[in-house]
Amino acid sequence: MVLVLASPLAAQARESSMWERFNWGIHSVTIPAVFLVGLIAGWWLRERKAAEERAREEIARTRPGSSGSADSDKK
Repeated sequence: MVLVLASPLAAQARESSMWERFNWGIHSVTIPAVFLVGLIAGWWLRERKAAEERAREEIARTRPGSSGSADSDKK
């Protein structure tokens, strides 16, 4: 772990001009934006899965007691 964290510092010591040319502005925007998009997509997929499970439970609960009304709603 220390090696992973120390390698950028060693690279910076060898070639400081690389860090001067590095576009910090775009990376300071895109990295949090990608993280946020992933967070929103994960939350949306989790909510969608939970809604599908609730719908399946509701269908399973109403199907045995009904006289085919659930099937007639699909038409």
